[in-house]
Amino acid sequence: MDEESDCLVTALGPNPRALLIAVADVFTDLATQARTVLRGGVGSGPPLPNLAKSLICKKQTMESFVDLLSKLPRPSSFSSYPVVSSSVDIVPPVVFDTLNEFKCYWTAARRGQTALNPIMVEIMQRSGVVGSTDEAVIDNFYYEILGGSEVRKTSEIFQGSMRAIDAAFQPLFDQVMMSDTDSVAYLKAVHLRLQFLGVSIFNDPPQFLNVKSLQARTPLFQEYLSLAQVALRANRREMVNPAHQLSLQCGLAWYLLLISFFSRDPLVRGEAVWMLGDYPNQDGLWDTCSLHALALRNGIVERENSMEGTPGAQWRRLWRREFRDGTDGVIWTRQPLTGSGDLLIADLYTSMAGME
Repeated sequence: MDEESDCLVTALGPNPRALLIAVADVFTDLATQARTVLRGGVGSGPPLPNLAKSLICKKQTMESFVDLLSKLPRPSSFSSYPVVSSSVDIVPPVVFDTLNEFKCYWTAARRGQTALNPIMVEIMQRSGVVGSTDEAVIDNFYYEILGGSEVRKTSEIFQGSMRAIDAAFQPLFDQVMMSDTDSVAYLKAVHLRLQFLGVSIFNDPPQFLNVKSLQARTPLFQEYLSLAQVALRANRREMVNPAHQLSLQCGLAWYLLLISFFSRDPLVRGEAVWMLGDYPNQDGLWDTCSLHALALRNGIVERENSMEGTPGAQWRRLWRREFRDGTDGVIWTRQPLTGSGDLLIADLYTSMAGME
């Protein structure tokens, strides 16, 4: 840091590092959520003008800024654990002894996740897909962003770290699951496992290329839903004032939506939709009623899409689900079913009154 930055940090208090790390973690979560709720295209719109101006002055982008936040040095208790980069694997112990030890390795490994961001941004920029109606350009974009050589290489490095950590965590997790279900350790283990599964499942783009690889992930989707039920039951017990209606834990609502979109098992998708409808919180910036409405509309599209074509063709159509830029609707396909020349538009709010 430069001298000015040092002065600003010192002014926060005698030992502000822990506070900065906690704020950075929350900001990182909210920055990720903001991409899905702000109107306008990528890089447009009025949010956070002062931050945007400061980033430009520092020759930073939002992506590079979030990457820097993820690399903030952790407290001294973390210092004995390795930090993973996009090209360095992590070697955990054979079995973790404590949840805190797992969390340290998991925090370090998760930093490797950010290596995919600039690769995907570059693919989007060079693809010419933004605003394109050329089917070949659009198809090539999806194949490249889900299964290009750089994406595959980076994903495999990250997933290798995740597999090693998972193997070391599973015995400890099973042991904690045998303890009192109301204990702090039990709920902490559930939340840590949810965070781990969410990132492991959905930050592996090559797995979304075809139906077979997604079908193989059905047990992971089912495990996530089972643990989410435990977390939601605990959440309901603790809701004693309106402040508890806001949650920043695990990105649970978002992952439920993703399961309702991407699982190829209709029963799993249905359970995810039901859980979203029963979700008791506003999850960070996400309005869970809107996410539930989106999941319900997706169910209609899934049924109509299943009427025609091979599983592979159906899945490629489902790649095309998009938010309509600057509106409250969703464009589900640029490849309409036979006999339907119109886009399948879902107005998210027409039936909201009936859901409340």
